[in-house]
Amino acid sequence: MPTPSLLVAGLLAFAAPALAQDPAAKPPASQPQATQPQAGAPAKPELLTRLEAILQKPFECDVNLSAQAEDETSGSGHVAWGGAGKLAVNLTLKGVMEGEDLTMKLVADGKDLYAEFPTPQGTQVMKLSLALLKNKDAVGQLAQGMDFSAVLEGVNKIQFKEEVKDGVRNLTATVSESDLGGDGDEKVNVALALDEKTWFPRSLKMVGGGEEEVNVELITSGVQFPESIPAERFQYTAPQGVPVIDLSMFLGVGGGEGEEEF
Repeated sequence: MPTPSLLVAGLLAFAAPALAQDPAAKPPASQPQATQPQAGAPAKPELLTRLEAILQKPFECDVNLSAQAEDETSGSGHVAWGGAGKLAVNLTLKGVMEGEDLTMKLVADGKDLYAEFPTPQGTQVMKLSLALLKNKDAVGQLAQGMDFSAVLEGVNKIQFKEEVKDGVRNLTATVSESDLGGDGDEKVNVALALDEKTWFPRSLKMVGGGEEEVNVELITSGVQFPESIPAERFQYTAPQGVPVIDLSMFLGVGGGEGEEEF
Protein backbone atom coordinates (compact mmCIF):
# COMPACT_ATOMS: atom_id res chain seq x y z
CA MET A 1 0.00 0.00 0.00
CA PRO A 2 1.45 3.42 -0.90
CA THR A 3 2.51 5.63 1.99
CA PRO A 4 0.67 8.92 2.56
CA SER A 5 3.73 10.85 1.37
CA LEU A 6 3.79 8.96 -1.95
CA LEU A 7 0.07 9.46 -2.42
CA VAL A 8 0.45 13.20 -1.92
CA ALA A 9 3.48 13.35 -4.23
CA GLY A 10 1.47 11.59 -6.91
CA LEU A 11 -1.44 14.02 -6.54
CA LEU A 12 0.96 16.96 -6.76
CA ALA A 13 2.51 15.55 -9.92
CA PHE A 14 -0.78 14.84 -11.68
CA ALA A 15 -2.11 18.30 -10.77
CA ALA A 16 0.96 19.97 -12.29
CA PRO A 17 -0.21 20.57 -15.88
CA ALA A 18 -3.39 22.37 -14.75
CA LEU A 19 -1.78 24.33 -11.91
CA ALA A 20 1.17 25.39 -14.07
CA GLN A 21 -1.04 27.32 -16.48
CA ASP A 22 -0.16 30.98 -17.01
CA PRO A 23 -2.75 32.99 -15.01
CA ALA A 24 -2.29 35.91 -17.43
CA ALA A 25 -3.23 33.79 -20.44
CA LYS A 26 -6.34 34.95 -22.26
CA PRO A 27 -9.22 32.55 -21.58
CA PRO A 28 -10.63 30.82 -24.64
CA ALA A 29 -14.23 31.36 -25.69
CA SER A 30 -16.87 29.35 -23.84
CA GLN A 31 -17.44 27.49 -27.08
CA PRO A 32 -13.89 27.19 -28.45
CA GLN A 33 -13.57 27.07 -32.20
CA ALA A 34 -11.14 24.78 -33.99
CA THR A 35 -8.11 26.66 -35.26
CA GLN A 36 -5.93 25.86 -38.21
CA PRO A 37 -2.53 24.55 -37.05
CA GLN A 38 0.68 25.98 -38.42
CA ALA A 39 2.16 24.14 -41.37
CA GLY A 40 3.69 20.88 -40.19
CA ALA A 41 2.15 21.14 -36.69
CA PRO A 42 -0.42 18.55 -35.58
CA ALA A 43 -3.91 19.82 -34.81
CA LYS A 44 -4.80 19.84 -31.12
CA PRO A 45 -7.61 17.37 -30.40
CA GLU A 46 -10.96 19.00 -29.65
CA LEU A 47 -11.10 17.12 -26.33
CA LEU A 48 -8.00 18.91 -25.02
CA THR A 49 -9.23 22.27 -26.30
CA ARG A 50 -12.54 21.78 -24.49
CA LEU A 51 -10.88 20.68 -21.23
CA GLU A 52 -8.54 23.68 -21.34
CA ALA A 53 -11.59 25.92 -21.70
CA ILE A 54 -13.17 24.32 -18.60
CA LEU A 55 -10.05 25.13 -16.58
CA GLN A 56 -10.43 28.82 -17.39
CA LYS A 57 -13.64 29.07 -15.35
CA PRO A 58 -14.49 28.28 -11.70
CA PHE A 59 -16.22 25.00 -10.94
CA GLU A 60 -16.99 22.69 -8.04
CA CYS A 61 -17.87 19.01 -7.94
CA ASP A 62 -17.93 15.93 -5.75
CA VAL A 63 -15.68 13.02 -6.70
CA ASN A 64 -15.76 9.29 -6.02
CA LEU A 65 -12.90 7.02 -6.97
CA SER A 66 -11.96 3.37 -6.84
CA ALA A 67 -8.73 1.65 -7.82
CA GLN A 68 -7.96 -2.04 -7.86
CA ALA A 69 -4.54 -3.52 -8.58
CA GLU A 70 -2.28 -5.17 -6.01
CA ASP A 71 -4.52 -3.56 -3.37
CA GLU A 72 -7.99 -2.07 -3.53
CA THR A 73 -8.59 1.58 -2.69
CA SER A 74 -11.70 3.73 -2.74
CA GLY A 75 -12.43 7.26 -1.69
CA SER A 76 -14.55 10.36 -2.06
CA GLY A 77 -14.19 14.09 -1.75
CA HIS A 78 -14.86 17.55 -3.12
CA VAL A 79 -12.98 19.68 -5.65
CA ALA A 80 -13.18 23.46 -6.04
CA TRP A 81 -11.30 25.12 -8.92
CA GLY A 82 -11.01 28.90 -8.97
CA GLY A 83 -8.89 29.23 -12.11
CA ALA A 84 -5.46 30.87 -12.28
CA GLY A 85 -3.83 28.19 -10.15
CA LYS A 86 -6.42 28.23 -7.35
CA LEU A 87 -7.51 24.80 -6.13
CA ALA A 88 -9.09 23.30 -3.02
CA VAL A 89 -9.47 19.52 -2.64
CA ASN A 90 -10.69 17.50 0.32
CA LEU A 91 -10.29 13.76 -0.22
CA THR A 92 -10.83 10.74 2.03
CA LEU A 93 -9.28 7.40 1.02
CA LYS A 94 -10.50 4.22 2.68
CA GLY A 95 -8.10 2.07 4.69
CA VAL A 96 -4.82 3.28 3.15
CA MET A 97 -3.01 4.18 6.37
CA GLU A 98 -2.44 1.00 8.37
CA GLY A 99 -6.05 0.04 7.73
CA GLU A 100 -7.41 3.44 8.70
CA ASP A 101 -9.03 6.05 6.47
CA LEU A 102 -6.82 8.89 5.29
CA THR A 103 -8.24 12.39 4.83
CA MET A 104 -6.04 14.84 2.98
CA LYS A 105 -6.34 18.42 1.89
CA LEU A 106 -4.80 20.17 -1.12
CA VAL A 107 -4.94 23.97 -1.39
CA ALA A 108 -3.37 26.14 -4.09
CA ASP A 109 -3.57 29.92 -3.67
CA GLY A 110 -2.25 30.88 -7.10
CA LYS A 111 1.35 31.01 -5.87
CA ASP A 112 1.96 27.90 -3.78
CA LEU A 113 0.38 24.46 -3.42
CA TYR A 114 -0.09 22.99 0.07
CA ALA A 115 -0.83 19.38 0.99
CA GLU A 116 -1.98 18.42 4.48
CA PHE A 117 -2.33 14.78 5.48
CA PRO A 118 -2.02 12.51 8.53
CA THR A 119 0.85 10.09 9.15
CA PRO A 120 1.50 7.66 12.02
CA GLN A 121 3.80 10.35 13.43
CA GLY A 122 1.20 13.10 13.20
CA THR A 123 -0.04 15.67 10.69
CA GLN A 124 2.35 16.66 7.91
CA VAL A 125 2.16 19.66 5.60
CA MET A 126 4.06 19.95 2.31
CA LYS A 127 4.43 23.05 0.16
CA LEU A 128 5.46 23.47 -3.46
CA SER A 129 5.82 26.60 -5.57
CA LEU A 130 3.44 26.60 -8.55
CA ALA A 131 6.23 28.15 -10.62
CA LEU A 132 8.25 24.99 -10.01
CA LEU A 133 5.43 22.87 -11.47
CA LYS A 134 6.35 24.29 -14.88
CA ASN A 135 9.62 22.41 -14.62
CA LYS A 136 9.39 18.91 -16.12
CA ASP A 137 12.38 17.63 -14.13
CA ALA A 138 10.81 18.68 -10.83
CA VAL A 139 7.48 17.06 -11.65
CA GLY A 140 9.30 13.99 -12.91
CA GLN A 141 10.94 13.59 -9.52
CA LEU A 142 7.57 13.93 -7.79
CA ALA A 143 6.15 11.26 -10.10
CA GLN A 144 9.12 8.95 -9.58
CA GLY A 145 10.65 9.57 -13.00
CA MET A 146 7.52 9.74 -15.17
CA ASP A 147 8.07 11.94 -18.23
CA PHE A 148 4.92 14.05 -18.37
CA SER A 149 5.97 15.66 -21.65
CA ALA A 150 5.85 12.20 -23.24
CA VAL A 151 2.53 11.47 -21.53
CA LEU A 152 0.93 14.67 -22.84
CA GLU A 153 2.32 14.02 -26.31
CA GLY A 154 0.84 10.53 -26.21
CA VAL A 155 -2.55 11.84 -25.06
CA ASN A 156 -2.57 14.17 -28.07
CA LYS A 157 -2.28 11.14 -30.35
CA ILE A 158 -5.04 9.00 -28.84
CA GLN A 159 -7.80 8.30 -31.34
CA PHE A 160 -11.06 8.06 -29.39
CA LYS A 161 -14.23 6.48 -30.71
CA GLU A 162 -17.15 8.75 -29.92
CA GLU A 163 -20.83 8.06 -29.27
CA VAL A 164 -23.34 10.61 -28.03
CA LYS A 165 -26.37 9.22 -26.24
CA ASP A 166 -28.83 10.58 -23.66
CA GLY A 167 -26.86 13.79 -23.11
CA VAL A 168 -23.54 12.02 -22.60
CA ARG A 169 -20.54 12.06 -24.93
CA ASN A 170 -18.82 8.67 -24.54
CA LEU A 171 -15.21 8.39 -25.68
CA THR A 172 -13.38 5.05 -25.74
CA ALA A 173 -9.89 4.02 -26.79
CA THR A 174 -7.31 1.31 -26.26
CA VAL A 175 -3.76 2.50 -25.60
CA SER A 176 -0.49 0.89 -24.61
CA GLU A 177 2.17 2.02 -22.16
CA SER A 178 4.40 2.95 -25.09
CA ASP A 179 1.67 5.31 -26.36
CA LEU A 180 2.09 7.29 -23.14
CA GLY A 181 5.87 7.38 -23.03
CA GLY A 182 6.40 4.07 -21.21
CA ASP A 183 8.47 1.05 -22.18
CA GLY A 184 5.83 -1.67 -22.10
CA ASP A 185 3.18 -2.77 -24.58
CA GLU A 186 0.46 -3.73 -22.13
CA LYS A 187 -2.93 -2.50 -23.28
CA VAL A 188 -5.20 -0.21 -21.29
CA ASN A 189 -8.86 0.38 -22.17
CA VAL A 190 -9.93 3.96 -21.49
CA ALA A 191 -13.56 5.10 -21.25
CA LEU A 192 -14.30 8.79 -20.73
CA ALA A 193 -17.86 10.10 -20.30
CA LEU A 194 -18.45 13.83 -20.80
CA ASP A 195 -21.49 16.04 -20.47
CA GLU A 196 -22.70 16.57 -24.03
CA LYS A 197 -23.13 20.35 -23.67
CA THR A 198 -20.38 21.43 -21.24
CA TRP A 199 -17.83 18.68 -21.96
CA PHE A 200 -17.23 18.41 -18.20
CA PRO A 201 -15.99 14.89 -17.31
CA ARG A 202 -18.64 12.73 -15.69
CA SER A 203 -16.50 9.63 -15.34
CA LEU A 204 -13.16 8.16 -16.30
CA LYS A 205 -12.47 4.43 -16.29
CA MET A 206 -9.22 2.64 -17.12
CA VAL A 207 -8.89 -1.13 -17.25
CA GLY A 208 -5.57 -2.80 -18.10
CA GLY A 209 -4.21 -6.31 -18.36
CA GLY A 210 -0.70 -7.55 -17.79
CA GLU A 211 0.54 -9.44 -14.75
CA GLU A 212 -1.96 -7.59 -12.53
CA GLU A 213 -5.19 -6.20 -13.92
CA VAL A 214 -5.62 -2.56 -13.07
CA ASN A 215 -9.11 -1.13 -12.72
CA VAL A 216 -9.43 2.58 -11.94
CA GLU A 217 -12.65 4.61 -12.00
CA LEU A 218 -13.31 8.26 -11.17
CA ILE A 219 -16.86 9.64 -11.07
CA THR A 220 -17.93 13.28 -10.65
CA SER A 221 -21.30 14.54 -9.46
CA GLY A 222 -22.96 17.71 -8.24
CA VAL A 223 -21.08 19.83 -10.79
CA GLN A 224 -21.57 23.59 -10.44
CA PHE A 225 -20.19 26.53 -12.42
CA PRO A 226 -20.41 29.57 -10.09
CA GLU A 227 -19.45 33.03 -11.31
CA SER A 228 -16.76 33.05 -8.63
CA ILE A 229 -15.66 31.18 -5.51
CA PRO A 230 -14.77 33.09 -2.32
CA ALA A 231 -11.02 33.78 -2.12
CA GLU A 232 -10.77 32.38 1.41
CA ARG A 233 -11.52 28.91 0.02
CA PHE A 234 -8.07 28.99 -1.57
CA GLN A 235 -6.14 30.30 1.42
CA TYR A 236 -4.23 27.90 3.66
CA THR A 237 -2.92 28.11 7.21
CA ALA A 238 -1.09 25.12 8.71
CA PRO A 239 -2.34 23.72 12.03
CA GLN A 240 -0.65 25.29 15.01
CA GLY A 241 2.69 23.68 15.75
CA VAL A 242 2.92 21.79 12.45
CA PRO A 243 5.97 22.74 10.33
CA VAL A 244 5.56 23.26 6.58
CA ILE A 245 8.00 21.19 4.52
CA ASP A 246 9.04 23.01 1.34
CA LEU A 247 9.51 20.29 -1.28
CA SER A 248 11.31 22.74 -3.59
CA MET A 249 14.38 22.37 -1.38
CA PHE A 250 14.58 18.63 -2.06
CA LEU A 251 13.95 18.50 -5.81
CA GLY A 252 17.35 19.83 -6.83
CA VAL A 253 16.02 21.98 -9.71
CA GLY A 254 15.14 25.61 -10.15
CA GLY A 255 11.77 26.94 -11.22
CA GLY A 256 10.55 29.92 -13.15
CA GLU A 257 12.09 31.51 -16.21
CA GLY A 258 14.49 29.55 -18.34
CA GLU A 259 13.30 26.12 -17.27
CA GLU A 260 11.81 23.52 -19.60
CA GLU A 261 8.06 23.71 -19.26
CA PHE A 262 5.04 21.57 -20.15
